[in-house]
Amino acid sequence: MLKENVLRRDGPAVVDKMDSSVTRSDAHVRRLFQAAGLDIVAEELQKGMPADLYPIMSYALRPKRV
Repeated sequence: MLKENVLRRDGPAVVDKMDSSVTRSDAHVRRLFQAAGLDIVAEELQKGMPADLYPIMSYALRPKRV
């Protein structure tokens, strides 16, 4: 299970120079999973978060079947 803050739009990642974090779009994260040979078996948007924070997605992953 991976829990990740995501951007609301596709596009360039956002780098926070204060804490060295990188926030990517959901589409970018999915491309990374694809490149790593992982399938998403379940996903969920965390509900109840303040609107001014990045959305939080949880992904259940497994290696691609050959």
